[in-house]
Amino acid sequence: DGSLAADGSIAAEIQVITGCTNELGFSHLSAREI
Repeated sequence: DGSLAADGSIAAEIQVITGCTNELGFSHLSAREI
């Protein structure tokens, strides 16, 4: 699997996924938490 090929690769993938999640659901999650 290429996911565990290099630290930079996996970090970049996680950052991209986190960015998408933040854009779509971060505000919704924060609003619900508060």
